[in-house]
Amino acid sequence: MAIRAVVYDSVLGESVWVGVGAVVMRSRVPAHTWIPAGSIIRSDQDTKQFRLVDLKEERYKKGVYDASAALRDSYRKLYGQ
Repeated sequence: MAIRAVVYDSVLGESVWVGVGAVVMRSRVPAHTWIPAGSIIRSDQDTKQFRLVDLKEERYKKGVYDASAALRDSYRKLYGQ
């Protein structure tokens, strides 16, 4: 989930990609769905318009997550936490 994304009273399936500033309300989002930045989802019906994340995007997302985790861990080690 990206910065400024809002998820309210919703269930996200595995590996859902929620873009910057997207809003997801009262919905069930299927696994591997890509929700672009700025999207507004108000119902399960709205999720049907979005495509699934492809393998290249999944690898990219994992790389970003791993890099963020490494930075977090390095800062904790540096500052003794």
